[in-house]
Amino acid sequence: MTGTDVRTKGGREILIVEDSKVQAATLKHLLEENGYTALTAGNASEAIDILCNEVFTLIISDINMPGMDGYEFCQKLKSDERYKDIPVILLTSLSDPTDIIRGLQSGADNFITKPYEDEYLLTRIEHLLINRQLRKFMKGGVALEIVFRGEKYSINSDRQQILDLLISVFETAIDKNEKLLKTQASQYEMIELMAEKNIALLETQEELQRLMENLAIEKQKLAEEKERINAIIRSTAEGIIVTDVDQQVIMMNRTAEEFLGLRFDEIANQCIDCVINEDSIKEKISFILNKMKSEYDFDFKINEGDKNLEKIIHGKTSLIVDRDDNRLGTVTIISDVTKERQVDIMKTEFLSTAAHELRTPLTSIQGFSEILLTRGDLSPEDKNKYLTYINKQAVKLALIVNDLLDVARIESGQGFVINKKICDMKKCIEEVIPHFTGISSIHKIRTAFTDKNILCLADSDKIGQILKNLVSNSIKYSPQGGEIHISAEIKGDFCQISVRDQGIGMTPEQIEKVFSKFYRADASDSAPEGTGLGMTIVKYLVEAHGGRVRIESEYGAWTEAAFTIPLHDVDKNNV
Repeated sequence: MTGTDVRTKGGREILIVEDSKVQAATLKHLLEENGYTALTAGNASEAIDILCNEVFTLIISDINMPGMDGYEFCQKLKSDERYKDIPVILLTSLSDPTDIIRGLQSGADNFITKPYEDEYLLTRIEHLLINRQLRKFMKGGVALEIVFRGEKYSINSDRQQILDLLISVFETAIDKNEKLLKTQASQYEMIELMAEKNIALLETQEELQRLMENLAIEKQKLAEEKERINAIIRSTAEGIIVTDVDQQVIMMNRTAEEFLGLRFDEIANQCIDCVINEDSIKEKISFILNKMKSEYDFDFKINEGDKNLEKIIHGKTSLIVDRDDNRLGTVTIISDVTKERQVDIMKTEFLSTAAHELRTPLTSIQGFSEILLTRGDLSPEDKNKYLTYINKQAVKLALIVNDLLDVARIESGQGFVINKKICDMKKCIEEVIPHFTGISSIHKIRTAFTDKNILCLADSDKIGQILKNLVSNSIKYSPQGGEIHISAEIKGDFCQISVRDQGIGMTPEQIEKVFSKFYRADASDSAPEGTGLGMTIVKYLVEAHGGRVRIESEYGAWTEAAFTIPLHDVDKNNV
């Protein structure tokens, strides 16, 4: 059953039995627009179920339905005392006169063929409903009174006459319908013939118009493609210089202009030797055009007056050839590789430092383990001393390896697993201090807390790793000893933890690079131990907690590293 309409009981309730959802919905809409209340059923069985619970004044049923067809459905209704007085209209697309006979045999009150006009269907419904009211007042006998087109008629014919009349009327209607269809077919043929002639007349003109339109489209596409290429060249981050076979500059983008301090509109079509001062570019272009090479990579420096602002530029010159391998010119791509080259230098220094840092504990472990293995006369005290030393060197070795693995995870995008839970920052700090007991006799670690409990949502192990890195740096870069001050205080929605020493301090340039991978403030052989990865890891861990880290320092006097962690109250809904 479809539809949940609230039906009135005013004698205009109609049940539609139709297996086509589209036709059922169309008919329902037509009836409701004309003041009827309509409900739909998808087949005869569903309609019978509905009739058990609803009252209808008229039923419109399709004949061709799955299962019980319309004739069987109508006959079933007319044989049931509960439904025999409900008028039934049968709808069909068939055109055989015997269909009318089957309809009359089934007890149908009306028989309408598809397609039908809406107005005709509505008229038939009205006639049936009026006749139904009139039948209530009939007293029996042969005469039959009906209302048709507003007029009242009395029919005394017997049933056979009525049947013959219905069949002849239906045959006439079918004949007229067939003639109408033939006339329509002839009209369609004439229309198609005229259309074909019109199309033939217009084909040449349309083809010409299409060619003109296609030509205009292709011209527009070429212009757009040219502009797109120029826009890409102008906006690309790398500098682009194009020369012809005579080494004249025929194209240069904005980035190249900035690198070389030139304006293309001032040097266009001039020889590159006359307008570009950088010998490397001129040399490589000349080499390629003289068939000495098809491609050349090179570096050169741009000094902007300050050595600290010196840039390293990488250039790559390639030959431009056509389909026949004829030389047309060259294209040179230049890009700023200053940071990449600095990283390469730092990596080289790191490899040297890492090798040194790894070799020292390994050498110690190897040496003392050989003593333990080869000498059987060692006292228990000596054995314990050597094993303790081996253990310390192994711990140092593990720390170096852990730093390398941590950075590898960061660079690979895997990162750290941060297991946040509510923890007291005061307790985290106090648990770190014993780690440095006995490491240095000239340093004193002091703590200060402005609040009794400072609860944060954090990974206590990772907080410990951050603090160990910062305190270790303070010890290493305070060779004269002194006090290392660790404090924790609440600032807004964050806890700020600071580690301050009385060491050698840092310059602004060193502070700027302190979080870079492999960076060490002192890379000499006498520099403190370290791989230059600690502060990189610190920054990552702090930011993974949603905090920030900063470094302040006065060269030759002190350094303070401070980081923030969100308080528990800020993220309490996520706990």
